[in-house]
Amino acid sequence: MCQDCERLYEELQKQEAISYGLRKRISSLKGELRYERQEKAKLLKDKRDQQHYKNSRKKGMRGRNG
Repeated sequence: MCQDCERLYEELQKQEAISYGLRKRISSLKGELRYERQEKAKLLKDKRDQQHYKNSRKKGMRGRNG
């Protein structure tokens, strides 16, 4: 190979390594985000369920005043 081709090949190898690292980091962050969203959804569901009952009675049982 000519010197320019060798240099270009080396640069492409470096860029590929950087790109691979970034793709792995992105997929890792997506996994963390998915986990955080699931935890948030669980907390919101628990909070909503706790607010739904008052004094062991379901809110809205007696109409709007529940």
